[in-house]
Amino acid sequence: MRAPKADLARAQDDLKSLSIEILERYEEASLIYRLTERLAETVEAREIASVLLREVAVVLGARQGEVWLGQDGQAAVAATLPGTGPLAEDEPEALAVLAHGRPWVRESSPGREPMLSVPLAARTGASLGAIVLRGRAGGRGYGSVELKLLASLGTLASAFIRNGELLAEVRRADARRRDDAIAREVHQGLLPKTDPTVPGLDLAGGCLAAGNVGGDYYGWLPDLPGSTGLVVADVSGHGVGAALVMAAAKGALRAEWRASRSPSALLAGANALLVQELSDADLFVTAFVARLTGRHLVGSSAGHPPALVVRTTGDVVTLGSGGPALGVVEDAVYDVQEIELTPGDVLVAYTDGLVETRGPGGSSFDSSGVVAAVRGASELPAAALRNRILEAAAAHRAGAPLQDDVTLVVARVTR
Repeated sequence: MRAPKADLARAQDDLKSLSIEILERYEEASLIYRLTERLAETVEAREIASVLLREVAVVLGARQGEVWLGQDGQAAVAATLPGTGPLAEDEPEALAVLAHGRPWVRESSPGREPMLSVPLAARTGASLGAIVLRGRAGGRGYGSVELKLLASLGTLASAFIRNGELLAEVRRADARRRDDAIAREVHQGLLPKTDPTVPGLDLAGGCLAAGNVGGDYYGWLPDLPGSTGLVVADVSGHGVGAALVMAAAKGALRAEWRASRSPSALLAGANALLVQELSDADLFVTAFVARLTGRHLVGSSAGHPPALVVRTTGDVVTLGSGGPALGVVEDAVYDVQEIELTPGDVLVAYTDGLVETRGPGGSSFDSSGVVAAVRGASELPAAALRNRILEAAAAHRAGAPLQDDVTLVVARVTR
């Protein structure tokens, strides 16, 4: 009769053990299901780390725990359980999993609690981070079952972290596209719709926008009959900020022009209006301003690339006098340069995007490229000369995309 009782006892023990194992597997399955639901509610890496740590600690009975996150060998604690000290810092081997990507287990021993460190795998084979646990309810250690479970959950959490990073990058890209679209609208609204008609002058302007919207501007300043003012300007930087600064600069330039019709006074007045706002924003504006009255030109530059006058003889006059860029120095003074023009002379003013256009070998289009495109072709209309310069710059670029906006104005003396 004793044998059946012994068999029954063994069966009861087996059943109890099986029941415990089934319960543990059920808890693990519930954990995976629950964790998946919770992680789907957030895309922020630290919140994912916190959710992972809390759920794992409850199921495995960990006394202390932390999650490390980082990249390129640099990691920091992203989540901890209450009362947790510097676990991984106390055990360098626990943090070493960040580098070699292999789990690490420490068995319990007198005075030392069991410890487990599992990497959060990345796509490249490196680690996004690590989850570290120490101590366990009931004095139990961490074995292969816990290690496999935690590795699986780490892989799951890593996938959510990567997805969150991808989503964040998509959102940043969308924001950049929206900013560029707004900047393009603002930029296009600043440019003149047509070129003015002035007796004795043939005028044309144009702007080619690069993919990353810059702050180039050109415009015609209304003047007395038989004369006109012109301005070519460029804001440091790109995007919405540059476009908005250029809008402010355009307003300042036009306001000062109405007050004086003098290129030097215009630049000094605009600088006084812009210097406080732009210096705080670490931005500046370069500009070239000229007044054409019959065959007389008065020009001044605010840190801008020199304008060029290509004469019918082939000689070139460089107009580089002036002062500092707008928004840099208070009470700046701007010199002027005056020259007489003859029929067939051509003025070309431009932004640095034109002369800094790079060829396949890295050489710049430079002002010599502008002169070569105009020299010997001064009989062409201003619009044709503008196109000829742009075509020459495009040929120098040899199909490469624009790296900066290209803006220019052409003024040709006709009589």
